[in-house]
Amino acid sequence: MNLRAKIARRKLDEKVAPHAFHINLKRLASKDAVVILGVPVVTKRGSLTGLRWLRSPMASNHVNFFTKDTHRLTAKCAGWEVPTVRPFIFENELVDFLISPIAPHLYLVARNKPDFKCPPKKMHEWEGGEYYKDLLSITNQYK
Repeated sequence: MNLRAKIARRKLDEKVAPHAFHINLKRLASKDAVVILGVPVVTKRGSLTGLRWLRSPMASNHVNFFTKDTHRLTAKCAGWEVPTVRPFIFENELVDFLISPIAPHLYLVARNKPDFKCPPKKMHEWEGGEYYKDLLSITNQYK
């Protein structure tokens, strides 16, 4: 399969290993693939999760919890270039930016970085681990 575009809403927060999900997505991705991943987010003002429409991150099937920054960093550390993370509630980026601190969901738009390599420190940590062998082979780093 040569994936060019993928939209996944509300899947990443239910994955036990979001980093592995991002790397495994690369296995299916073409060099110019674009993915859009949506997740419910924990707002910077945690007390807002008491509001009914902001409780989504606390659903019982969620095992990971994201903020705008952790959503972006999880993708970047798995070899995706991240031009934007925003709620996409409004067409106007400025209005979206202003609403994002209290938005219940954020969507990450990411482009595949086909030349991505795991950092050497991680390579050393993961050496010989059966679980990581597959992840490293996706980035063409398995020895």
